[in-house]
Amino acid sequence: MSYSLAALFGLVQGLTEFLPVSSSGHLAILSMLSLSADGAVFTLLLHLATFAAVCVAFKDDIFKLIRELFCYIPDRIRHRESPNPDTRRMLEMAVISLLPLIIVLPIKDTVEAAFSSPIAIGVALAVTSVLLILADRFGNGDKTAGGITVRDALVIGIFQLFAVLPGLSRSGATITAALLCGLSRDTAVKYSFIISLPTILAAVLLDLPDIISTVSGEALLPMLLGFAVAAVSGYFAIGLVKLISGKRKFWIFSVYTAALSAGLIISQIVA
Repeated sequence: MSYSLAALFGLVQGLTEFLPVSSSGHLAILSMLSLSADGAVFTLLLHLATFAAVCVAFKDDIFKLIRELFCYIPDRIRHRESPNPDTRRMLEMAVISLLPLIIVLPIKDTVEAAFSSPIAIGVALAVTSVLLILADRFGNGDKTAGGITVRDALVIGIFQLFAVLPGLSRSGATITAALLCGLSRDTAVKYSFIISLPTILAAVLLDLPDIISTVSGEALLPMLLGFAVAAVSGYFAIGLVKLISGKRKFWIFSVYTAALSAGLIISQIVA
């Protein structure tokens, strides 16, 4: 793999994993253009890079969640309240939001392959466009982490479940679901990205046993470049989503995904 191709894939992964435009859809489009990542090891590294980006962007919240995770059972046994009830509530609700994914994670690759045609991706991008319009139009809630209900968590989890389809943005779907459930914009963005961590980690761990022995020393430096580009671009993409969400400007991404959707569908009709 060349350095330029590795950097390109790192940039696409880093930006589209977090911007509400669908990373899987964009990677599928690159594949249609005869550009493809060089093996599963590189794909693994790109996912680890986006994992690292979220950890850095939300390091304080994640540290509190990890602390709550380790204190949760001892506190329950001793009937002791948490000093951070909002953080504990977010931890509990995040677990509930992740439950629907248990259905699809083992067959994630099969689902993605079954819906990876240009027409299917175009339709999913159109759905993403509609979701982003809804996020701008109806996202007026003020719930913080402590106000997330079981129903909210399940709705967000179900939206995340359907976002395994190429072209349907995971961040766009979960942020929209959170906003429609009445979460504040800051909480919706934070919650969406935090529940992405176990999802990314699970995908990595599922693939790790099959690819750990295939690392090639010759391709290592380009892969590390791709990792660095994905991590840095992902970090800045998270900041951009925070900014645009707060300003109610998701319509910008809606216009982009709608145009991409139309282009894909039209190209197949006239082909």
